[in-house]
Amino acid sequence: MNIVAVNDGDASMASVWNSLPNLGFFQSPELGDLYAASTRHKVLRVVTMDGESPTGYAQVIVFREGPTLLGSVGAHGTIRHGPVIRPGAGEWELTALLRKTAKASHGALAYLRVYPGRRSLPPGSFAREGFDRQSWLNFYIDLTLPEGDIFNRLTKERRYGIRKANERGVVVSRVESEEHVAEAYALLLETHKRARFPLEPRGFFERGFRRFYPRQLQIFIARSGNTPVATSVLAVDGDAAVNWYAGSVTPSRMRQLYPNDALIWEAIRWSRAHGLSTFDMGGGGPPGTKEGFVKFKREFGGDEIDVGHYTYVPQRWKFTAAVTGFHIIRKIRWLER
Repeated sequence: MNIVAVNDGDASMASVWNSLPNLGFFQSPELGDLYAASTRHKVLRVVTMDGESPTGYAQVIVFREGPTLLGSVGAHGTIRHGPVIRPGAGEWELTALLRKTAKASHGALAYLRVYPGRRSLPPGSFAREGFDRQSWLNFYIDLTLPEGDIFNRLTKERRYGIRKANERGVVVSRVESEEHVAEAYALLLETHKRARFPLEPRGFFERGFRRFYPRQLQIFIARSGNTPVATSVLAVDGDAAVNWYAGSVTPSRMRQLYPNDALIWEAIRWSRAHGLSTFDMGGGGPPGTKEGFVKFKREFGGDEIDVGHYTYVPQRWKFTAAVTGFHIIRKIRWLER
């Protein structure tokens, strides 16, 4: 087996990617190219080959926080909804891909984390290569059910919110031209500032809209009158719709309007009408997480599944320094708002 590590922008990735199954959104070279072109993040791709045939593929988005001089301590890598393995591959092929991915990222990252999502991958391969599993909840709504059944699975509070949003004039529409992407971005930015969590620059979303709309990207905006109050950025990943980014005005300004209820319900209805089988509400964190957004997702009645994530830590001191440093950097950014 040959191992090929390829940096961002390599045109050969298109043919490798197209030869593998499950051509989702998050592992696609197109998304990696978008990160490389419009953010300060980098992309690392690792491909395993059997002769001239690709057997596996992993795309690592290398996220950077803080000044460049921090080097690898200020960087962590994420493999989302991957890696991708050819049909019929043995577990040893996944093991080999993980080994080479860890080796390729060893000196460049404080840690590497894999979020397989709905992908069923053998945990033994991760354990053998030094990846530790942590519990991580996701919420999945079955879109193959009749719409009425999906609605009846919502809690009483969420059904109430959807009805009240409609009665109080909240209207949800899809963004169909790039000029309205800025409205969605303003809502995302407001939410990320409240959470003290970094957000990609506006150009990331504008370029992403140009590249992926309408096939793999949809943006929904809820309005009260002419005022945008909530948004959801939906990624189409295989046969699933993923609630990728979400944002809204300050909760106190919309408590009586319930725009998020109407927004998510309309995204669910759109996804089902367009033949998708699953609505992925997104991560709910480790079991026991009590944040309000987790409660909100749970109340939409989906299946709550511990899909887990896997973390590889090359050097423990780097990991400790990075986690501490990311917290400090985010706090400083919040104070500077």
